[in-house]
Amino acid sequence: MVELDEPLFVRRGEGAYIETEDGRLLLDWVMSWGPLLLGYADPETVEAVREAALLGTTFGAATELEVELAAEIVDAVPSVEKVRLDTKDFQFLFTSDDALIFMDMENFDQIELQKDFVGDQAQFLTDGMKVLVQLYEGKPIGIALP
Repeated sequence: MVELDEPLFVRRGEGAYIETEDGRLLLDWVMSWGPLLLGYADPETVEAVREAALLGTTFGAATELEVELAAEIVDAVPSVEKVRLDTKDFQFLFTSDDALIFMDMENFDQIELQKDFVGDQAQFLTDGMKVLVQLYEGKPIGIALP
C-alpha cells in the first residue's frame, strides 16, 4: 500500500513529466485525468495560446476565431452537423477562496470560475453584477463584463 505523508504539490510540468515543489521529477501517468494529450507546456500549444491572448481574451461578441474553431470541430468529428457557442446571462454572487461564484439568470444554477480564468476583470466585479458567460457544450470558455 502506498501512503503519502502530505499532499503532492506540483511546481510545473513539461511533456509527460511534473516537477514537485521539493524538486522531484516524476513521470505523470495521470496527465491531469486526460486533457493533456500533448503533454504539459507543449511549445506549439503555448505559442498558440499566447498569440490568441495578445488579440484579447474575451469580447462578449462573436469572433472569426470562434467560426474557425467550429469548422475544426466539424472537420474532426464528421457526424457533427452544428456547433453552437452560446452566451448566457449570469449574475456575480460572491468570491470564495480562489473562485468566483456566478448564478445562471435563467435556471438559477450556480457555477464556480477560477480567478485565473476571469483574469484582471475580477477586480471590477460587484455583488449582483450581470455578466455574459460564453459557453461551449455547456462549459465556460469566456466571460464579458458590461
